[in-house]
Amino acid sequence: MIKVFLSHSWDQKDFVLKVAQYLGRDIAIVDNYEFESGRKIEEEIEKSINSTNVFVYLASKGSIESDWCKRELTMARDLVDEKKLIFCAFLVDNTITVGDCKPWIKQWLTTYYSNPILLARVVRRTVNELVAKTTPEVMARDLVFKGRNTEMGEIDKLLYSSSQNFAKALIISGMPHVGRKRLLREVMVNDIQHELHPTYLPIGITLQDKDSVEDLIFQLNQLLLKYSNEDLKTMMTDGANCPSLAVELLNDILNAHERVLIDDNRCIVNPNGYLADWFIDIVNHPKLPPMVSMFVASTISPHPSEVRRNQLLRATQLNALNLQNMQILFNAYSQKVKVECDSNKASDYLSELTGYPEQVLDLVDVIHDYDQVTAERELPSIKKMFDKDIKQIVDEFSKSSNAIQLLILISRFEFVSFDLLRQLYPEDDIEDLLQQFRQQSLYESFGTFNQYMRLNSSLADYLDRYHFHLAPKYEKLLEDKSKEIINTNEDEDLAVYLYKLKQQLKDPRFKIGSSYILPSLALKVIVEQYSAKRYKDVVELANKVLYDNPRNNYETVKYAIRNWLCLAYCRLGDETLFNEVQNFHGYTYHFLIGYFYRRQGNWPYALDSYNKALEAESPAKAKIYSKAKHEKVIVLMKMNDYHTAFDLAKINYESDPTNTYHIEAYYHCLVRKPFADKSLLDDLYSQMMKSYDPNKELICATFRAERSYFIDKDTPKALDILEEALLKSNGNFRNYAVEVLFNICKKQGLVESRYKEILKKCNGLSIDNKFVNE
Repeated sequence: MIKVFLSHSWDQKDFVLKVAQYLGRDIAIVDNYEFESGRKIEEEIEKSINSTNVFVYLASKGSIESDWCKRELTMARDLVDEKKLIFCAFLVDNTITVGDCKPWIKQWLTTYYSNPILLARVVRRTVNELVAKTTPEVMARDLVFKGRNTEMGEIDKLLYSSSQNFAKALIISGMPHVGRKRLLREVMVNDIQHELHPTYLPIGITLQDKDSVEDLIFQLNQLLLKYSNEDLKTMMTDGANCPSLAVELLNDILNAHERVLIDDNRCIVNPNGYLADWFIDIVNHPKLPPMVSMFVASTISPHPSEVRRNQLLRATQLNALNLQNMQILFNAYSQKVKVECDSNKASDYLSELTGYPEQVLDLVDVIHDYDQVTAERELPSIKKMFDKDIKQIVDEFSKSSNAIQLLILISRFEFVSFDLLRQLYPEDDIEDLLQQFRQQSLYESFGTFNQYMRLNSSLADYLDRYHFHLAPKYEKLLEDKSKEIINTNEDEDLAVYLYKLKQQLKDPRFKIGSSYILPSLALKVIVEQYSAKRYKDVVELANKVLYDNPRNNYETVKYAIRNWLCLAYCRLGDETLFNEVQNFHGYTYHFLIGYFYRRQGNWPYALDSYNKALEAESPAKAKIYSKAKHEKVIVLMKMNDYHTAFDLAKINYESDPTNTYHIEAYYHCLVRKPFADKSLLDDLYSQMMKSYDPNKELICATFRAERSYFIDKDTPKALDILEEALLKSNGNFRNYAVEVLFNICKKQGLVESRYKEILKKCNGLSIDNKFVNE
């Protein structure tokens, strides 16, 4: 741990304590923090200085005259001469000058600092530079920046393409976590001010949608401590003063060799893409220097007309990393932390991710901390790491049925041409919706003439995982277009061509030879077919790829195809599984065996297999085993061992509270507990209702029924709830509610009466192992 010794006089005590507070208690050494009572002060000082990495001398009239400070300086100078200590000196008293200090210290003295926050930031920068130099692996993740050469080149053009209009503000827009702030930091360090070290972290300011220029000014002043809040409020009473006041504070920060990065959430750039008028006034203010002074990371892209109108502003949109650039970032970070990974496997792993830099860095960290097998198992959780942010976007667009339908339609394609999309969505509002999507960076355009569009991969993956469905009219248009595409020989449109290949793999009329099947494309089709419950098609296609005409394909692709093949065998109850599963070992082997037995209703065998799968679990690897733990909960509930299931269901839920499977299992266990927490039951019910699970209405009906039965002891009400839910529902999933109905009736001796009566009303449904195990 890097330590900083703050040498000061007693008259600067309050100032020093504030510096120490902003530096951090674990870094700063101040006498009243570190020195033990009852020990000789001089011994303590010597001990502290010898154990420190950075010595900071705060020059004031008091410190120049202080005997203790003189002793500290003498001790420090010997270590500085031996290059064992970094020395910094700052003027913190405006009643003295550099000339008042010892000659050897003069070369170290820098700007006068009256602000403890800014001084602490300068010292912290020194610490970061030292860490980067002495233990580079510690800051490797913060410093690595690769895969954005194209974007950096585009920003260079934006900033320096005109010699007449210097840019004063740069806005980079994009979805959260795509790397907007990291890119802006790189621009600050490499393009704007070369005085900044690569470890430099800008001052962060956050503005929300209901904020304005006054909030910006308050936050800037909080850093500078230039005015009291009351004085500032008085000065801002006249709104016309605000732009000048903001510029004054920005200039003070620039003069302190600092930069401000604004994290903007619909304040500077509103949801329609228009810029706040006060922001334009600041950018155009004559006292703002002719350099980029305002760096803005925005969730909304400025409207093109706004950028054209404001010549001192530059703006660009940042998209997710493509596979090639993810590979570049992966390789760069792997080298820094000394991780070795086969390039083919790395490429396969990365193809599973959705283009966020943090996903790539997390993948490397898992390989570094554990191994490649663990990383492979961890891929699904890394892929879902930003689901919460995606859900907020989906929630917003779900308020408009047309908007969410268009997003679902686009997500059906790897990428799609604008022309084809207009044929599939022939509504008048398409241009307005696409404009809204563009402003929130939900898709990127590419191609020679930007004729193609690709939905943000995390968003597309989210819509697929949560089974968002197209409305029947769009499904019909897509089906008709698919038939037309399959039967045409025109493949000029690349998007149409790739879509055609996928449709041909699904269409039984086309018996494509296995030698012509691209495994990576087949894997995507296999996943789609499995999600659509076409398990026999999964088996047929997987066997074609793996065995009919095997090629030298990447092992990770074959591994994934085999996994889906085994899952399909489990779903079909096909004992061929026991041959295919021999390709796996350890956790995956036992999980698949357990899943087969669980599907067959053989609870003891399933439980034994899941226990074997979980034998290697450790706290550090808890996420990796979440699927097996959830399956074990299901089996325990099937065996009516809700007491044992409860603890595991709780752990699963708390580790991933947005997962509807965990919500469901936890509710069913909790409602059976004596003196169950009713407020928690309410929360779980509310979370399920707010989810995008297609069966949430029926699941919540079972929640209400079980609460009536177990908590309120009202059996008739519970059965009425289930009867109403079954009459309103259709499809195989209603057997889920039938099982709850059966279990309650069995407990009450009502199987031959009320149970059969309800089933008769519901078109003669009956309970058997087939749907009990669904």
